[in-house]
Amino acid sequence: MAAEHGKLEVPTALLVNDACDSNLKDLNDQTPIHSVICSIEQAADRCDNKKVDDLVEVLKVFLAKRPDAFHVKGSKKDITGIELGRNCKVKKVQELLRGTDIILSAIHQRKEFNVDDFNHLWQGSKKKKLEEAIFNLLEEWAFDPSSRIEDHRGYLQE
Repeated sequence: MAAEHGKLEVPTALLVNDACDSNLKDLNDQTPIHSVICSIEQAADRCDNKKVDDLVEVLKVFLAKRPDAFHVKGSKKDITGIELGRNCKVKKVQELLRGTDIILSAIHQRKEFNVDDFNHLWQGSKKKKLEEAIFNLLEEWAFDPSSRIEDHRGYLQE
């Protein structure tokens, strides 16, 4: 509830506590991320720009402290927080969830990400950051002694 009301102190304090589950769903099957995004849209409908800005800051805290929470499905539409945010009518939310931080988080966590967003960022000034993350991921995968590359791809076994 504190997250929905744009109060940064409470979500920030809770998210640094590893015992706090940021993926719990409410009665509407929404995670805190889903609730915040819905609250942002409601605030935008009321032209409450301060509330929108406060709630976007809450999303930024979630992104910094618990980026994995954006990949959890919720709501009656059964979509992730990323999908909900990318389709949000508030441009600030769209930009946040199409940005470098969300892509880097997905790469780091080995989660799916939107390829169009990646390509857009790759063409811009963020190419170096993305390149470094991709090569680090490839290096981890290629030099992982517990993983045999041949086992991952059938065509390598032939």
